[in-house]
Amino acid sequence: MATPQIASKRQSYPDIPVSAKAHRLRSGVSIDSICERTKISRYFLEAIEERAYHLLPGGIFDVNYIRQYSESVGCSADLLLADYRSVSQRSGPGREGAAAARRTSRSWWRSLLLHINV
Repeated sequence: MATPQIASKRQSYPDIPVSAKAHRLRSGVSIDSICERTKISRYFLEAIEERAYHLLPGGIFDVNYIRQYSESVGCSADLLLADYRSVSQRSGPGREGAAAARRTSRSWWRSLLLHINV
């Protein structure tokens, strides 16, 4: 549900193939107001706008963030999610590799911290 500030500025636009950022700019909603309303990091919102889906945290968070973003700017969540899925399928193995790298990085840090505390 949109806040009064967002709802007053938001308009419905036909589902045309326009970038998420263009929808946001047309609706007059600032990225900061979306951050405040949704509690989603600006970093992730900008990743959605730039179609840099590999920077999102992954899994159900991606879908949830995209849905909340689309609701805030008045564009179709289905269109953004279809784009997300098509981009993610094209870069599928790389995304899994990135997730493995993050896990390895985390475990390396955890090991280091355990050594320091011993």
